[in-house]
Amino acid sequence: MLKHLAKCLPEKSRASHHLKSPMTRIVFILILSLIILSADSLAGVSVVGTRFIITQNTKSLPIKIINDNENDYLVKTNISGNDEGRFVVTPPLFLLAKNTSNIQMLIPDKIENIKADQLYSLTIAFIPNSKKMKDFSTISLALRSHFNLIYRHDNLSKFDPALLALVKEGNDVFWLRNHSNFVLTINIKYPSTEKLDSRITLIPEGKVNVSKFCKLKKCNFWVFVVDDDDSILKKIHMNNFNS
Repeated sequence: MLKHLAKCLPEKSRASHHLKSPMTRIVFILILSLIILSADSLAGVSVVGTRFIITQNTKSLPIKIINDNENDYLVKTNISGNDEGRFVVTPPLFLLAKNTSNIQMLIPDKIENIKADQLYSLTIAFIPNSKKMKDFSTISLALRSHFNLIYRHDNLSKFDPALLALVKEGNDVFWLRNHSNFVLTINIKYPSTEKLDSRITLIPEGKVNVSKFCKLKKCNFWVFVVDDDDSILKKIHMNNFNS
């Protein structure tokens, strides 16, 4: 059957299946590179932690990076929004040998007199050794992991649930707004189910659209505020809004 279909194809179409074009070969190499590197690298490189918290009492914050792979990696760390140099990463760039681990340190600096929580984006990039690609053109694809880095200006236990407000905009648009000075990590849940919606991060005065939780111009859902240890800090029933 396959031979019959191949004979039915024009000669030019059949030739395209043999990767004779230089551009086709390049595309093939890129796709194969992604498959090899993503399958191998994601299985072997990991960061211990899902988000990172720094408080006024933090002298340094260790971040453990583990390489269970058979490749060496160049590890580079960057903090977006750190233009004022409030954090120092050491070492910012280092070689992580195969089957080893290392500790990066985040050292807070210039964070005094901050009256509200600050949210930063911590990006850790892994550039793999390309030895597995030696039979092809050398292509090194950086794998990047993104994490929230939160500076706490005060203890999160002082968060006032009354400062989390449901705001109506127009006839059918509803927002959940954070009027507090804290960066909040929340989950939203319908009253009729135990399933939690995706985790959301709300910065001070930030908002998230919750219209899907509202019907007939009314809202009725629960908000779970998570503390820095991923335990439920507050459980808030949202059913009133401010116009």
